[in-house]
Amino acid sequence: MMNWLTNIARTLTRGLADLSPNCKAATRLQSEGLDRKLPFRQRFGLRFHLLLCKWCRRYGKQVIFLRKAAHEHPDKMAEPVPQKLSAEARDRIKRKLRTNRE
Repeated sequence: MMNWLTNIARTLTRGLADLSPNCKAATRLQSEGLDRKLPFRQRFGLRFHLLLCKWCRRYGKQVIFLRKAAHEHPDKMAEPVPQKLSAEARDRIKRKLRTNRE
């Protein structure tokens, strides 16, 4: 009796593992899911993975937060970022690098 239950449990575990994506695929699916509706099998597998993986759940929350922030403040996204360091900042970095070499 016990072997029979163990075999069923193993089979179910393997079947669910086949449905559940790995973490790399889960993060990709979460990003894609923001732009389009995922097919049922992918949605189911992703949800199953997220039940087990707190890191991917955390990633999903962060992606949703960033997307909302970008949509709420589109004017901030267009502001240019300065590409040059001041001469003073360059000198500080050079001094620090020289002291680390010695």
